[in-house]
Amino acid sequence: MRKAAYSLAVGCKAKVIVEIGVWKGELSQKLLKVPSLKELHLIDPWKQYPGCGNLIALNNFTQVYRWAQGRDNVFVHRMTSEHAASTLDIVADFVFIDGDHAEEAVAIDIECWGPRVARGGILAGDNYEMVGVYNAVNKMLPKHTVLLEEQVSQVWVVRKDKGEL
Repeated sequence: MRKAAYSLAVGCKAKVIVEIGVWKGELSQKLLKVPSLKELHLIDPWKQYPGCGNLIALNNFTQVYRWAQGRDNVFVHRMTSEHAASTLDIVADFVFIDGDHAEEAVAIDIECWGPRVARGGILAGDNYEMVGVYNAVNKMLPKHTVLLEEQVSQVWVVRKDKGEL
């Protein structure tokens, strides 16, 4: 996932990148190295979910927040994707969705962030092989492409060329 996301961001010469679903910040660290990068927005509520307690979520948030401190082009937004889309004034060249993998949540992420992708930019996400992601992407973005990376996770991709999304 990290290689594909990084390559896509480099390929579209992304200046403004939004990562939805940051968790531990592993992809964030890779995206910070995109040569054209001006702003990196990290969006995640870092909250409890089944199989993960509040303490783990808080530790992950603290780790990402500390890493981001002192970097004037990294912005950490501890909120849901939907809340961020409704309150932040961001138009991005590259949006990568890897948050809640439930179908409804993925659909909301696509609906909220698709219009915020700049013309020529890319909307992409991880875990296409998961049922919720697969269903949401197929329903909302019928003209997507799927990339297979390292036989582990599939990345879906849509380029916004003529006002799509």
